[in-house]
Amino acid sequence: MQLSKTHFISVENKKKNKTTSDYKLLKNNYFKSQQSLFIILKFIIILTPSVFSSSCSHLLLKADVKNTPRHCFKEMWQTVNDNYAFFEYKNINWNAVYDKYAPSVSDSMSQDSLYSVLSAMLYELKDGHVNLSKGTDRSRNWSWKDDFPDNFNPLFTQRQYLKRDFQITNALKNQILEDSIGYIRYESFGQGVSDADLDYVLKRMQNTKGLIIDVRDNGGGSMATIFRIMARFVDKRIHVGNMQTKNGRIHNEFTNPTPLFVEPKKDKIKYLKPIVVLINRGCYSATTHFAAFMSLLPNVTIVGDRAGGGGGLPISRDLPNGWQYRFSATMQTLPDGSQIESGFDPDIQISTGPKEELEGKDAIIEGAIEVIKKEAAKSKV
Repeated sequence: MQLSKTHFISVENKKKNKTTSDYKLLKNNYFKSQQSLFIILKFIIILTPSVFSSSCSHLLLKADVKNTPRHCFKEMWQTVNDNYAFFEYKNINWNAVYDKYAPSVSDSMSQDSLYSVLSAMLYELKDGHVNLSKGTDRSRNWSWKDDFPDNFNPLFTQRQYLKRDFQITNALKNQILEDSIGYIRYESFGQGVSDADLDYVLKRMQNTKGLIIDVRDNGGGSMATIFRIMARFVDKRIHVGNMQTKNGRIHNEFTNPTPLFVEPKKDKIKYLKPIVVLINRGCYSATTHFAAFMSLLPNVTIVGDRAGGGGGLPISRDLPNGWQYRFSATMQTLPDGSQIESGFDPDIQISTGPKEELEGKDAIIEGAIEVIKKEAAKSKV
């Protein structure tokens, strides 16, 4: 654009109150600004011809500058470094992980290749709460369950123990087994359980000798549901654990511990008779917490195989390219400070499988029945 003589006359006519000096200043400033802009553009073009020849958007849009494989790699590594909760507990050298994978990252690599590298880097955390999602795929670490026996056949258990007349109270499948022993099958803490559900099921179980709660293969879900269920099994306030949140770049920097308590549910049906919780390697996250917290109650016995772990709560973060990743940013421990991130052992270890099924039995359920029978016998003495 150029300012013509006619243009300046027009300006002068419209603004008669302007002095000649104002006019000259305006004119000089305009041409100076145009000259400066020309110099800046010339400087950029000389220094970065490749940028303009490939894509002007990489220069002008700041978000696109960050949307490169190298930047995505560095951003993920740094965010995890600052916020992941279990570096020290697992003895992970995150700097060494950076050195291992950084040479594989270049800005010319494909998105599929970048996804493979970032997924492999996250896998080093050995954490079922850690994954990377790109929309069409989600990385994962399921070694906490895939490397071990199932110790559970849900179809066999349903046919042999729940039978055909079991009740389905929303997320709670329930039945009264032989010898007047209650049985509840809860498949996921991601499925809500209301006070009305608990009232109904526990009222049904009131005259049983004891209660089996089967959470095998329950991969977790809402922590709030743990406290809602456990509130029916206590008659006083119970300290079940502590929670700390990562809050600094140093790997052992956490907030002060926040105590976790289970409070009895007032004016609601409670069950204080013997309880057995069944677990296996398929138990993770909220389910491991549930088993560990329940083990602190005097009337509860944990039976089965080791729970898979998952002692932190995950948070999610976005990468500039639109992918999302998550990782554990809190650390929950039991009141004595013991960790459950890598798993939780039962009070009584029992395995079951095809051999036991040929005999028409689930050895873990049968073991739970024996525990309840013994505890019920003690209460009669």
